[in-house]
Amino acid sequence: MTPEDIAYAAFGATPRQSDESDTDWENRVARTGQKIALAVSNPETTIMRAIARAIPAPDDKPFRATIVDVRLEKRSKRTIVETWSEKNASADKIVKDEHGDDMPPGHEIIRTPANFPGTIDALVCKELTTRAIALMGHQILVFKILESFQKNGNTLKSRVMLDMRDLGVDDRFEVIYRTNARGEKIPSRAELV
Repeated sequence: MTPEDIAYAAFGATPRQSDESDTDWENRVARTGQKIALAVSNPETTIMRAIARAIPAPDDKPFRATIVDVRLEKRSKRTIVETWSEKNASADKIVKDEHGDDMPPGHEIIRTPANFPGTIDALVCKELTTRAIALMGHQILVFKILESFQKNGNTLKSRVMLDMRDLGVDDRFEVIYRTNARGEKIPSRAELV
């Protein structure tokens, strides 16, 4: 095993128990490393499918935008993150929302992976949704893939968020808050001021 393999295996293994010898712990770490090696050697494992999906095509560059809304798309079990970018605001580009209606200039949507219970996509969806709500009114760098789907016999593509990086508050926006059922103030929407 390489040093990197050992590091990944040690990260995946639980800490050494107080009654565990150095040799026993090293053997447990080595066994975890074997399990990782077996998982990544088979392209059909959940781990390898997740890794393959997370590597975007070389021409699929990340883009910069501000989060202005986060909402559930019930029919697809995805979260929709509505973004605004200055680049798109100045372009003569008509973008449709999830209902087929024209969006305001500069606004676009990107979906999270579908939230099917028990899948890695469900974990990614939950994490990205939580982060997107917390980053309402922030500029982010969005990492995405294009996912094909069929609609009315046509093949369409949708942008699916893989990850985002916080670039800080966008002071051109004001975050509007709402109170949830527990009485907590949470971000509801960001509006251009």
